[in-house]
Parts: sequence; C-alpha cells; structure tokens
Amino acid sequence: MIRQIITERFERITFSGKYDEEAVASLMKEADARFAILSSLPVTPYSYSFLDEIHNKCIYSSLTVQKNNMKSEDALNLLRILQDSYHRPAAEKALANLRIVYGLIDSIVPSAEPFVLTPDFVKRLHMHITFDVRTEGNIPGSFRTKSADIKYFRPPEKDIAKLIKEFCDWFNTELRSAHPLIRACLAHYHLSLLHPFGDGNGRTARSVEAAILRKAGYRYLYRSIGVYYKENRTEYYRSFRKSEKTGGFDLTAFVSFFLEGACKSFIIVTDVLLAGLRICAVKDFFEWLKSEEKITERQYGLLHILFEADRMISEEELFRNKAFAGLYDDDSADARDKDLRNLADTGIIFRLEGGFELNRNLPQR
Repeated sequence: MIRQIITERFERITFSGKYDEEAVASLMKEADARFAILSSLPVTPYSYSFLDEIHNKCIYSSLTVQKNNMKSEDALNLLRILQDSYHRPAAEKALANLRIVYGLIDSIVPSAEPFVLTPDFVKRLHMHITFDVRTEGNIPGSFRTKSADIKYFRPPEKDIAKLIKEFCDWFNTELRSAHPLIRACLAHYHLSLLHPFGDGNGRTARSVEAAILRKAGYRYLYRSIGVYYKENRTEYYRSFRKSEKTGGFDLTAFVSFFLEGACKSFIIVTDVLLAGLRICAVKDFFEWLKSEEKITERQYGLLHILFEADRMISEEELFRNKAFAGLYDDDSADARDKDLRNLADTGIIFRLEGGFELNRNLPQR
C-alpha cells in the first residue's frame, strides 16, 4: 500500500498505508465494539439538543485546532443563531462556512460502497471552507502555486494538481478495501501532508475525513471527533510529525491517535443517547405510577416540575413556581405538604436541607 511519486523538482512524495496493525489491533477492536453499541441505540428527542451541542463544538474545534481566533462561547452562540456569514469578521465567516460544509457532508448517503475521493471534491470543500475569507496566497477552490511555509515539515513545492490526482487514485485503489476508519484517517494525514492550498488545509483534511466517515455510516463520529483534536492539540501535531518523520513508512502514531479519538468520541455520544433513554424511562415510570394509582394527578404534575428543574429546588422557589401554584390553587398548604411528604416517604423525591430534588434512580426489581 505504498506509492512514491517524484516531482519535477525531484522531491520524493510517499503515499503510504503502512502502520503496525498489531500495535493498533486493540484500539481497532474497541472502536468496532463501541460503534456497534452506539449503532444499536435509538435516538430520543431528549438527546437532540445535546447532540447539536457536540456538533457545534466539533465545528468550532475544527476551525481552531491550528489557531484559536475566537472564544469558545462566542463561537457556540454564533452557531446557535445560524445567521449568514456576510459582513462578519473573517473568523466568524470561517465558522459559518464550516457549518455549510458539514451540511453538505450530512447530505452524503451512507452505503456499503467505499467513498470515492476526487480532486474536484477536495477543491469544492476547500472553496466552501475559505469562501469570502481573504487570506494572502489563497484562492478558494484552487491549489496553491507557491511554497507552503510550514514550521514542522516541508510540503511539496510544485506539481500539486498532479500529486492530488495521484493521491486520489492511490486512495481509491490501494485503500479501497481498507477499514473505513483507516481510510478516513489516512486521507486526513496525506491531505495535511500535501498541504495543497494557500489556507484552510487542516479544515479541508478534517472535512474530507468527515465525508469518508459519513459515507461509511459512522453516524455522529464525523460530527464529534473534531472536539478530540482540539482538546488534544499537542498530541495531534506530535503524532503527525512522528509519522511524517518516518517518510511514510510507519504511520502507527497518527493511526493510533485517531483510533483513540474515535473510541472516546463513541463513548461521549453513547453516554448522551443513554441519558436520553433514561429520561424516557423516568417519564414512563411517572406514567406507570399514575396509571396504577400509586400517585395522584397532582403529584404527577409535581414530579414533572422537579424533573424539568433537573436540580435541587428550594422550598421557596418551588412554592413560587407558576405550575406548582396552579396545582394547588384551591387547596390548602396542608395538601401541598402532604403530597411532598408522601413522595419523599416513598423515595420518589428527596427532601434535602436546602429543598427538594427528584430521585432519578429507577427502582430495581
């Protein structure tokens, strides 16, 4: 799985799929197992907002892996607003552009057929990524014509179009039968290595990786792994440089880093989906208590108030709650206190020193 190209300037460029399979075998097995678990979980509406937040963090992270030119909270607020990028500062335009790119990736239909990578696809992603973001030496959707000034390694100076064409051909043939996670990882690595554009190379490489993962059916991974890259930026570059220094003959460091990120991303999303299922189970338990007449309609409403609070709520705050006041509008304080006492005695809610909190642990049988 190695192809070497000699450029007009006699630069030797290596496209390699070589890594220590034994060294990453346990990570690969873990990634496959965690993906299988994640794929088996239903997605409830209670998970939607959390998944959107992870996706927004992924977009922001992909933008700021190289340079942190926007505060996290500002970026996330902007992504929630979903406004157009026109007449905004460059960093905000770049962020909005990435949202558009992920929207395009979302439209890719998953299938068993391996993703086919083309130079036009790479250029189209780059065009969207850097559209209306003016950077010296960069033309959106066009390969660079000058040397790239990179601190840690030296990308090829010329023949970029030829090299990208050769890379896509190698990727589509030599890596066609490789594991989808490996294909995505190696596409990310080699596009970063070639550095084909004047700006936006990292974002383009990560977006190509995302497209390959989307095509292979890795739901949520392509929308979350960018957070891992951002949070482990030092190791991200270290693993890349370590692999690059081997001349392409051992990419184990970068492959291992990627697979570890995949496993951690699967864990995060799985926890979100399980939390959504738990919410469904708790609400279903409330319905069962009411249908079995173990709680009254009024107590049922009280449980929902505490559920929505999702924290301990003081007695004063609870009594001021409009929904709570509606439940006990025509009843005495004795009825209110009796309901709270009964729910606490049965263990459905906790009566704490500072107030009340819902017991979210379902009874075990």
